[in-house]
Amino acid sequence: MEYFIKIHFSNFQTTLSSLNISYYNRNSRTLMAILLTFSFSYFSAQSNSDKEIAALYKYETQPTPTQRLKIGFKALRIAKDADNDDEIKRSLVTISSAYYELGKHSEAFRYAKMMDSETGSDRFLSKIYIARVKCFLYEDLGMVDKAKQEINSAFQQASKLENKNTDDYYELMGLLWRDKSVFYTDIDSILKYDQKNLDEFLKFKKTYKGSKNLSMPYNNVGYDYLQKEDFPRALEHYKKAEYYALKVNDEFNYAFVCQSYGEYYQSIGKTELALEYYKKCLKIAQKFNDYKLALAATDYIRQIYLREGDKENRIKYDQLFTELNTKINSNNKKEINDLVTIIEKEKDQELQNSNSSKYLIIGGLVLIALLITLYAFYQYRKGKNDYQKFNNIIQDLESKSALELKNEEKPDTVEKTVVASSISDEKESELVKKLNNFEKKEQFLSSDLSLSSLASTFNTNVNYLSKIIKTHRNHNFSSYTNELRINYITEKLRTNPEYLNYKIAYLSEECGFSSYSSFVSIFKQQTGLTPSKFIEYLSK
Repeated sequence: MEYFIKIHFSNFQTTLSSLNISYYNRNSRTLMAILLTFSFSYFSAQSNSDKEIAALYKYETQPTPTQRLKIGFKALRIAKDADNDDEIKRSLVTISSAYYELGKHSEAFRYAKMMDSETGSDRFLSKIYIARVKCFLYEDLGMVDKAKQEINSAFQQASKLENKNTDDYYELMGLLWRDKSVFYTDIDSILKYDQKNLDEFLKFKKTYKGSKNLSMPYNNVGYDYLQKEDFPRALEHYKKAEYYALKVNDEFNYAFVCQSYGEYYQSIGKTELALEYYKKCLKIAQKFNDYKLALAATDYIRQIYLREGDKENRIKYDQLFTELNTKINSNNKKEINDLVTIIEKEKDQELQNSNSSKYLIIGGLVLIALLITLYAFYQYRKGKNDYQKFNNIIQDLESKSALELKNEEKPDTVEKTVVASSISDEKESELVKKLNNFEKKEQFLSSDLSLSSLASTFNTNVNYLSKIIKTHRNHNFSSYTNELRINYITEKLRTNPEYLNYKIAYLSEECGFSSYSSFVSIFKQQTGLTPSKFIEYLSK
């Protein structure tokens, strides 16, 4: 059965340009999905499916989306010949989910609709899993209410299952809680549902490899704590993730743990340890021919060597980065060619089907047309709301600009606030003044800026600085610098027409973001608009 999980590993599209290393470095909250393929142990034990169908779903290595599509179509033909309702449903879910991962949303909707029309036995819980597929499809189209309806439907169906004391049920509930997190951008909500995911997996009676290994949910929760700059809890969860991966010799999950350790040690300024774990991650990724994970690890390594001025190693890993890039592009081209072949073959097969099959295709096309119409109406309504958001942003910028001019001649003052008993009033005043100076000099535009580097500049420690920022700016370090950068670039766009002609990538670098995808995501999160839409309205 093919299961979807939504993860912070802001996940990859079908080309490297859309990957932007973000799938494996987990910096954005773009709506992406990983397909994990395995079979329900409990439900499979009850199955009387044809041996030929069962053999199709057994493979040693994770198949590509195109390979899953081939498996789904072959299984569907066998299941129809055998009049096997359960396998027909499972095949339709496999096909729909594979099309989704390939970015073929209309085809994914088509097979999801076919799945919905199926009746009878549902031993593989296909109705629940197709609801998850539709949730992601609607989410991608911006139809959030419809997406929430689908995931709520999946929860309702799961609650009606009779046997709730199995590892497969706990896994299903864990994945559903994980899906819930896609509707949130704040780290506290994400952590809440990641923890629920972990809590369900902790109910397992056995220890598993792969997607059911506890390493994955522990790793996700650890990452959430890292984003909250709760370093002790992040490390605690990463150690548990490492333990469960190594317990069953699950090297693939351990590769992600190594990546997480690298991020953790880099965050606390221990560069040598960070390099050590990034290289472990790279080695395992290369062993499994996971070029995208290898590419992400390589990018981390070369960026560290670049900052340290180690030219020899930077060149070495730059070359490896280029080689991996080439391999990914080559694989993508092959994937596209295979997909075209499959689609053409299925079209030829459809020409030989009965009139009832033709009516089914027409119904699918009508559904797609209806969805496109609904989506167009949604975009029209959204456009009106976006323009109102734009006007509010401009008004705020003008108000801030006027207020700043009014306060320019006033001396810096520090409002008396109780931060913590360990920070003296004199030290607090000194740090707030340095923070004001940091903002005035626009030092937040440096892409190399980190909490530890700023603390060093201020001649203090990260704990003191974090408390000062939280108390006097009501933010953690990441959200504080992100807000400064977005405010800076929106003001530049408003007051300097030349900036309207610059590419988004340049604007990203100009305001201090090292990742294009992170800039776009955070810009929209803060303003409610994408950078391109904001520029479009300014240009009118």
